[in-house]
Amino acid sequence: MIVESLEFIASELNTFFKSKLAIAEDKVIVSNIINPDGSFPDFKNKLAVCLINLEKETGLALPGFRTNAGQAIHNQPLAINLQVLLAACFEDYTESLSFISDAFVYFYTNPIFLQNSHPNIGERIGQLSIVLQPANYEMTNQLWSSLGAKHVPYLLYKVSIQVVLK
Repeated sequence: MIVESLEFIASELNTFFKSKLAIAEDKVIVSNIINPDGSFPDFKNKLAVCLINLEKETGLALPGFRTNAGQAIHNQPLAINLQVLLAACFEDYTESLSFISDAFVYFYTNPIFLQNSHPNIGERIGQLSIVLQPANYEMTNQLWSSLGAKHVPYLLYKVSIQVVLK
């Protein structure tokens, strides 16, 4: 469900950019910002979608507990939150800003994706919502330092996923 979520985000943005800019090339990829060996990935002029953190959603009050002869059985739906970085890795700084701006507008106007309206979201994802996360100077510094990368224009999103358990 994590891979499917990130690939869905990249696919949605690629479809949007191809239509808006009348281009054939994918501009959005799922990728590390830095390879595990510390080297830079072999791509240029792309918007990279990268997982930063994962947590189980604990704040939802969803029904799902039932009892069976005095035993509690937990069948509550699984919900997780991904912290996802969209980093504009373009040689031209203004192009980076343009892609970040367009991605921001796209997810601002399309914050929720449902499986029944977006079948390419993946069979294990019932709903996916995307919310921009604020990042102050300290958080930005810590983020890029921990990644071991140089700061580029970026967006940080909380991607909430309701998982369909079968």
